[in-house]
Amino acid sequence: MTRHYFQHISGTLFCLALAVAAAGCSDDKKTMESTAQMPPPVVAVMEIVPENVPLQSTYMGQTMGYLSATVSAQVGGILKQRTYKEGDYVAKGQVLFEIDPASYQAALDQAQGQLTMAQFPSLEEGACEYDRILPLYARNAVSQRDRDNAQAAYDSARAQVESAKASVEQAQIQLGYTKVVAPISGYTSSESVTEGNLISPGTPLTTINQTDPMYVNFSIPSAEMRMTKRLEAEKRARTTIRDADAVMQLLEGEQFPHVGRVTFVDTKVDPATSAIHARAQFPNPAGGLLPGQYASVSISAVTLVDAMLVPQNAVLQTAQGPMVYTVYTKDEHPMARLTPIKLGEIFGNEFLLDGGLEPGTTIVVEGINKVRPDSPITPKLLPRPSRRTPLSTPDSVTVPPASELGVPSPVLPADEKGASAQPDQSAPAASGSTH
Repeated sequence: MTRHYFQHISGTLFCLALAVAAAGCSDDKKTMESTAQMPPPVVAVMEIVPENVPLQSTYMGQTMGYLSATVSAQVGGILKQRTYKEGDYVAKGQVLFEIDPASYQAALDQAQGQLTMAQFPSLEEGACEYDRILPLYARNAVSQRDRDNAQAAYDSARAQVESAKASVEQAQIQLGYTKVVAPISGYTSSESVTEGNLISPGTPLTTINQTDPMYVNFSIPSAEMRMTKRLEAEKRARTTIRDADAVMQLLEGEQFPHVGRVTFVDTKVDPATSAIHARAQFPNPAGGLLPGQYASVSISAVTLVDAMLVPQNAVLQTAQGPMVYTVYTKDEHPMARLTPIKLGEIFGNEFLLDGGLEPGTTIVVEGINKVRPDSPITPKLLPRPSRRTPLSTPDSVTVPPASELGVPSPVLPADEKGASAQPDQSAPAASGSTH
């Protein structure tokens, strides 16, 4: 009985196993059929065509007054008073400080007294004697020696008068320096010396900054300058850094309302920063900009000529090099093929294409994680972007490897290995067709 029981149980279990296996096979078949019936993934595509692309470069800078003058004392003495309010706007020629003038007034009075003495009686007596001797000498009534002595006395008196006049002028100038005036119009800083202090010639008293217009100093990385110069030499770019328009944004996020212009680009590299100093000039009629503010300056000085740009998010980094999915048609169905490309410089979120694609090729730019090589797709054509591309650095590049997107790394034929290989000619040519 026991033996028959176990035989019965074994038979039952075997039947159950067969049933489960059959059910599993049926489910797998249904899954495969369902997968096979899934529609092609919808992906965004873009046609890659040559175009002139303006590049926008942004740099950090600092504002500086158009004119900046340090107001210093030209004579020494006791600083008597300050005649302006610190931080106020002052006009050129306005009196800012007064130095005690007493000693300089006394020097002027003394110089004027010496001038009077030189004129009267010295010059007057010398002129009268010369006028008396000259006609007598003409009648041979006096000797030539007498005439020469009269001439010498007259000339000496005139020289003394001229010297006295120069002393008066110098004393007047020194007295005038006791009133320290603004050399330019602009806003004043705080005073460096307070009233009552004894100052000497050359002592700085304050600083004046002319704030309309304003300068913004910034630096251009030398590597960026070399890149643009090389592209220009290859006739792949046009550069006009000098006189280029400039826009400014303050660190507070405020966009400055006036457009500036690049007025200076240095011709040498600063060895301390490996950068090239430059300067832009901005109108500042309302006085909103102040010297010393930090701001970002954006200029459009470079234009790529007949450039083909590829979005970074369309590029796959594979063992065979960078690739993109190009669109072609097979049996009237849009398909995606992995195509090797050659990448150049980086501009914002795009690569400059150096080879691998023909003009007019359509590539997948969004949804590449849903695409498999030589598989059907449902393309959605994106409009051409409005180009104003920022310059960037290699550190900003974010090209995902194919493995992170679940895309198998392709194995290319020997003649196609390398980043600059052309698309596979055995399949229909990549084109902008999405039919």
